[in-house]
Amino acid sequence: MRDVRMAAVMRAIEARYPGTRAVVDPYGDPDGDPDIRWWVWVLDVRRKDMGHLERFASELALNLYGPDPKPFFLGSMGKSQSREYLAEKAAKERRGIRRHRARPIHGSPARSPRRTRRARTKTA
Repeated sequence: MRDVRMAAVMRAIEARYPGTRAVVDPYGDPDGDPDIRWWVWVLDVRRKDMGHLERFASELALNLYGPDPKPFFLGSMGKSQSREYLAEKAAKERRGIRRHRARPIHGSPARSPRRTRRARTKTA
């Protein structure tokens, strides 16, 4: 994500609503719209701030983007939803890391550290 206007929206939200945090997820539009590529989530939003925050963010994005289409959707979550979202995101990342480590390199079978040590001592 290298859109400075989107980063400005996120920073402004975090500054205006202390305790919140904005995170970005990639978004693939099922209808194939290439303009919207991101989903910005604002986490840990107090219940009383939900409506105000979304209006503030929409007005700010409209001012920054003008007639250009903004490349993101914006959503907000309360504290319990944020905890669930972050736990799910961490679990997905852990699964991705494990899957990445299990892949063999260049088609050769993955070697354990023990097999690697044995191979080194035999050739040395």
